This record gives sequence, structure tokens and C-alpha cells, in this order.
Amino acid sequence: MSLNSIRRTKIDTGVAVKAAKIKDVGDILSAHFGENWDTLPNLKYYKLVVEGPQNNEIDKPDSDFD
Repeated sequence: MSLNSIRRTKIDTGVAVKAAKIKDVGDILSAHFGENWDTLPNLKYYKLVVEGPQNNEIDKPDSDFD
């Protein structure tokens, strides 16, 4: 089986984070690491949080291999 044959489904990740809190995270990162914090490789996760889609779902591979 290859990775391309795995079907993915969306799952709910829990409570949505409010836009104001996401903005606060961006502001804190800017204050601590500078305006170009989003270019630092070790902060990639936070860049995805701040700039990413604002939905509450992630892809999860199906465990059913029909």
C-alpha cells in the first residue's frame, strides 16, 4: 500500500480559537522575535496558526483499508 492510496477524512479539533487570540499570538511573536518572526524555521507552527485557515478541522487518514 502506498501513501497515495490512503483516504483522508476531516475531524473536528475542538473549540475554535477566536481571531483576537490568534492576533495576540502574532503580536507577542513580533514583540519577542521581531517583525520577521515568520521567516524563522523554528516558528513554522505559529506561522501556520496565525496565517492558516481559520477552520477547526484537520485531515486524518482513514483507518479503513477496504
